[in-house]
Amino acid sequence: MYKVIERKTILVENGNVKRGLRSSDNSFEGFGELYFTEVNKNKVKSWKRHTKMTLNLLPVIGDIVLYIKRDLLDTPEEVIFGSDDYKLVCIETNVWFAFKGIADVNVMANLASIEHDPSEIENSPYCYN
Repeated sequence: MYKVIERKTILVENGNVKRGLRSSDNSFEGFGELYFTEVNKNKVKSWKRHTKMTLNLLPVIGDIVLYIKRDLLDTPEEVIFGSDDYKLVCIETNVWFAFKGIADVNVMANLASIEHDPSEIENSPYCYN
Protein backbone atom coordinates (compact mmCIF):
# COMPACT_ATOMS: atom_id res chain seq x y z
CA MET A 1 0.00 0.00 0.00
CA TYR A 2 2.83 2.40 0.90
CA LYS A 3 6.51 2.36 1.85
CA VAL A 4 8.46 4.63 4.15
CA ILE A 5 12.10 4.85 3.18
CA GLU A 6 14.64 6.52 5.43
CA ARG A 7 16.72 9.03 3.50
CA LYS A 8 20.26 10.18 4.15
CA THR A 9 21.17 13.72 4.99
CA ILE A 10 24.68 14.48 3.83
CA LEU A 11 26.22 16.94 6.27
CA VAL A 12 28.02 19.74 4.45
CA GLU A 13 29.54 22.74 6.20
CA ASN A 14 27.83 25.32 3.96
CA GLY A 15 24.45 23.57 3.81
CA ASN A 16 23.30 19.95 4.06
CA VAL A 17 22.13 17.84 1.12
CA LYS A 18 19.02 15.67 1.49
CA ARG A 19 18.78 12.83 -0.98
CA GLY A 20 15.33 12.27 -2.48
CA LEU A 21 14.91 9.52 -5.07
CA ARG A 22 17.25 7.91 -7.59
CA SER A 23 16.26 6.11 -10.77
CA SER A 24 18.17 3.08 -9.43
CA ASP A 25 15.95 2.89 -6.28
CA ASN A 26 13.55 -0.08 -6.14
CA SER A 27 10.66 2.31 -5.47
CA PHE A 28 11.28 4.37 -8.63
CA GLU A 29 8.50 3.75 -11.19
CA GLY A 30 9.24 6.48 -13.70
CA PHE A 31 9.06 10.25 -13.87
CA GLY A 32 6.01 12.25 -14.83
CA GLU A 33 6.37 15.53 -12.98
CA LEU A 34 7.65 17.15 -9.81
CA TYR A 35 5.36 19.45 -7.89
CA PHE A 36 5.21 21.06 -4.47
CA THR A 37 2.17 21.24 -2.20
CA GLU A 38 1.75 23.81 0.55
CA VAL A 39 -0.25 22.60 3.55
CA ASN A 40 -1.52 25.22 5.98
CA LYS A 41 -1.06 24.65 9.71
CA ASN A 42 -3.81 22.43 11.20
CA LYS A 43 -5.55 22.19 7.81
CA VAL A 44 -6.23 18.87 6.07
CA LYS A 45 -6.16 18.36 2.33
CA SER A 46 -8.95 15.86 1.70
CA TRP A 47 -8.90 12.24 0.65
CA LYS A 48 -7.53 11.52 -2.82
CA ARG A 49 -6.87 8.31 -4.69
CA HIS A 50 -4.88 7.99 -7.90
CA THR A 51 -5.67 5.16 -10.27
CA LYS A 52 -2.47 5.49 -12.36
CA MET A 53 -0.02 7.71 -10.44
CA THR A 54 2.48 6.46 -7.88
CA LEU A 55 3.41 9.23 -5.44
CA ASN A 56 6.88 9.78 -4.02
CA LEU A 57 6.41 12.30 -1.21
CA LEU A 58 9.25 14.20 0.44
CA PRO A 59 9.04 16.91 3.11
CA VAL A 60 10.63 20.19 2.08
CA ILE A 61 9.67 22.58 4.89
CA GLY A 62 7.82 21.97 8.16
CA ASP A 63 6.10 18.83 9.39
CA ILE A 64 3.24 16.88 7.84
CA VAL A 65 0.93 14.06 8.90
CA LEU A 66 -0.05 11.68 6.11
CA TYR A 67 -3.23 9.65 6.56
CA ILE A 68 -3.25 6.54 4.39
CA LYS A 69 -5.83 3.78 3.91
CA ARG A 70 -6.86 1.23 1.30
CA ASP A 71 -10.62 1.74 1.65
CA LEU A 72 -12.48 4.86 2.75
CA LEU A 73 -14.16 2.88 5.54
CA ASP A 74 -10.80 1.76 7.00
CA THR A 75 -9.13 3.50 9.92
CA PRO A 76 -6.16 5.37 8.44
CA GLU A 77 -2.53 4.73 9.23
CA GLU A 78 -0.54 7.84 10.12
CA VAL A 79 2.94 8.73 8.94
CA ILE A 80 4.54 11.86 10.34
CA PHE A 81 7.52 13.31 8.54
CA GLY A 82 9.21 16.64 8.12
CA SER A 83 12.34 18.71 8.09
CA ASP A 84 13.86 16.92 11.11
CA ASP A 85 12.32 13.49 10.32
CA TYR A 86 13.29 13.33 6.67
CA LYS A 87 12.04 10.29 4.76
CA LEU A 88 10.49 9.32 1.45
CA VAL A 89 6.91 8.00 1.44
CA CYS A 90 5.88 6.07 -1.69
CA ILE A 91 2.12 5.60 -2.14
CA GLU A 92 0.85 2.99 -4.60
CA THR A 93 -2.08 3.46 -6.93
CA ASN A 94 -5.62 2.97 -5.57
CA VAL A 95 -4.69 4.02 -2.02
CA TRP A 96 -6.57 6.83 -0.28
CA PHE A 97 -4.48 9.55 1.35
CA ALA A 98 -4.90 12.92 3.02
CA PHE A 99 -2.42 15.18 4.76
CA LYS A 100 -2.29 17.85 7.45
CA GLY A 101 0.24 20.59 8.17
CA ILE A 102 1.70 20.71 11.67
CA ALA A 103 4.22 23.57 11.56
CA ASP A 104 3.56 27.20 10.72
CA VAL A 105 4.83 26.63 7.15
CA ASN A 106 4.63 23.18 5.47
CA VAL A 107 5.69 22.18 1.98
CA MET A 108 5.77 18.66 0.54
CA ALA A 109 7.21 17.57 -2.83
CA ASN A 110 5.76 14.83 -5.01
CA LEU A 111 7.98 13.21 -7.62
CA ALA A 112 5.05 11.67 -9.47
CA SER A 113 5.33 8.69 -11.82
CA ILE A 114 3.04 10.35 -14.41
CA GLU A 115 1.98 13.89 -15.27
CA HIS A 116 -1.07 15.29 -13.50
CA ASP A 117 -4.25 13.95 -15.10
CA PRO A 118 -7.53 14.96 -13.42
CA SER A 119 -9.31 11.99 -15.00
CA GLU A 120 -7.32 9.48 -12.90
CA ILE A 121 -7.97 11.10 -9.50
CA GLU A 122 -10.85 10.38 -7.13
CA ASN A 123 -11.67 12.80 -4.29
CA SER A 124 -13.71 12.43 -1.13
CA PRO A 125 -14.40 14.90 1.71
CA TYR A 126 -12.12 14.47 4.69
CA CYS A 127 -13.34 12.51 7.66
CA TYR A 128 -10.96 10.70 9.96
CA ASN A 129 -12.60 7.26 9.69
